[in-house]
Amino acid sequence: MKIMETVRHWLLSRLLQDYPGEPQLLTLIHHSFKEWQTAKNQFNFIEPHLIDYVIYRLNAAERHYTALLAQARSEGLKAWPDDLRCEMRDSPLI
Repeated sequence: MKIMETVRHWLLSRLLQDYPGEPQLLTLIHHSFKEWQTAKNQFNFIEPHLIDYVIYRLNAAERHYTALLAQARSEGLKAWPDDLRCEMRDSPLI
């Protein structure tokens, strides 16, 4: 899990370099992702009488994150450059 956090942090730093005019949106996406992760972690340790609140918070955080990703997509922000391709090898699968 620590590796994925490191990769995500590296990608975010690269995005901020590639799109200097859009740091606010990328920062919002980063904070929204952290909020979503916090809500998921709270769900595991919540008291039974607060379960409705945590479910509401989890759903709201997830929808906020996906809405920000949709906004970034509509504005043309990308995590990967267009010229990055993975070419398939012609070797048969064993």
